[in-house]
Amino acid sequence: MSSKRGKCALLWDESFLWGLMSYKALRRLGLGFELVRAEDVRKGALEDMAALFVPGGWASNKLKTLGDDGAEAVRRFVSGGGAYIGLCGGAGLATRSGLGLLEIDRKTLAERVPSLAGRVRLTLNEGDDSPLWDGVREPEFSMWWPSQFVLDDSSIKTLAGFDEVTPDAFSSDLSVRGMDSVKWQEAEEAYGINLDPARMKGDPVIVEGAYGKGTVIASLVHFDSPGSLSGERVLCNLWDRFALKRVRPRGMDAASPSGKTHELLSGLFDLGVKSFLWFRRGEPGEMIQWRRGVRGLEYFTLMELGRELSALNEGQDDAGLLEGLHGFSRDAEELLALEAEAIKKGEQITFKKASGKKMYTLRERLFGGGKSHGGLYKEILDRLDALLFERLIDAHEQVEIDKGRVHIYTGPGKGKTTAGVGLALRAKSRGLRVLYAQFMKETRGGETELLRKAAIEVRRFTEVLSPLFNPEVDMEDLCKLAEDSLEELGGMLDGYDLVVADEFNTMVARRLITEDAALGFISRRPEHVELVLTGRGATERLRQAADLVSEVGKIKH
Repeated sequence: MSSKRGKCALLWDESFLWGLMSYKALRRLGLGFELVRAEDVRKGALEDMAALFVPGGWASNKLKTLGDDGAEAVRRFVSGGGAYIGLCGGAGLATRSGLGLLEIDRKTLAERVPSLAGRVRLTLNEGDDSPLWDGVREPEFSMWWPSQFVLDDSSIKTLAGFDEVTPDAFSSDLSVRGMDSVKWQEAEEAYGINLDPARMKGDPVIVEGAYGKGTVIASLVHFDSPGSLSGERVLCNLWDRFALKRVRPRGMDAASPSGKTHELLSGLFDLGVKSFLWFRRGEPGEMIQWRRGVRGLEYFTLMELGRELSALNEGQDDAGLLEGLHGFSRDAEELLALEAEAIKKGEQITFKKASGKKMYTLRERLFGGGKSHGGLYKEILDRLDALLFERLIDAHEQVEIDKGRVHIYTGPGKGKTTAGVGLALRAKSRGLRVLYAQFMKETRGGETELLRKAAIEVRRFTEVLSPLFNPEVDMEDLCKLAEDSLEELGGMLDGYDLVVADEFNTMVARRLITEDAALGFISRRPEHVELVLTGRGATERLRQAADLVSEVGKIKH
């Protein structure tokens, strides 16, 4: 399969936390990619690529790092037919003020809601039947402090627009839960910025446009956020849309973090937690929320990148990095203490407003005068990022996957379901994504409990029940339920490497679904999916469509 699919480059520069987030998500999902830096782009790294994936991070910094030659190389690549996929800051890079791939502007700070973070619900303007939304049960995604688009080009399609936030989202350091229009108005007057998420209702969030012969997808939501099932589905759909390589899914495969670098950076982060300056969010995963005026995301970024580097290096520290960290850590501890004391006293500190000259001086030294990365922080971040990139390059082995096969276990003997369960467990133990779908059975068996304990997703289609358990069932209704269930399962396949459909053959044998529908389900599956079909009565046409057929005989029962 993989030889027929194109390569995707992930642009690492100026992504930091967001680049690591994308790296982990794509690796975990088995979506093939190659890490590249701006220097590689300038030297022609995109020439044999089919797509460029750009994670979040400051768009202006990405553009500066690319330089004129790198920016022109990206434009030439997309114009020649390449795909560009940008998330958040990567989306901003595609706009007029960036690479100019899309005739889109971004709202000014005075116009937008600048500090929204958390899960949001979108309106899918292309409709639920678009291939982009295959398998997306709920259009709920993660948004982390995004910009906002201004569209004035009718040729650009809005694929999804903003609908509403979920109650666990935050705007600045204010929880959305319990807020109403009056409270938002009062908060906006106090903070001096737009805070009410309702201001974003209907705004374009995911857009698509053409640049020359190429396609540009720009998204303000993070499909790569940990725990975002809808985001993961969209990423898989994008890889299929642009015919990009699939590889074996893998985690980071690293030891536990250790060493002085990890100790210093995790210590700073823990100090912020103990000082009530920030806290870990419960959803959707690895992200934090901080008090207004505090550089919480910067400390979190250092800790996350430092943790990955320390784990990959098995605790060995870089002397140059460590030297800078000692001075940074000392000043940061003093700054955090001052900020915690000011907040405790009820003083209003902001990004621009410090409490006293000492706090102002420390902020300037550590982070510089701008909102973007600066000061000693940027020096340490760049060093940390460069070291991590080199280690990830070393560890970035990707195993291309062959076309998935179709297994059939049939016959009158016992053990067909057990064979499917065994394959599911073996695949899970190898780090593969596994789905176990079950039809025709009335009660939850021991096999499904075992699979759940092994963290294998189980989907029981209990509405498709064998007529043996309900002789009075309306067969026309039952056949419709079976057809709908098969369609639902088909939409789920792409997110998995191995799918077991227990009693699939039985549904065909009992004519709950037609042979043609069953064969269509098999032929339309994503190429990488290994499909296991169990149940007695597998028809000759089903057997012909399979790669492996096992007949379980009945000798003594």
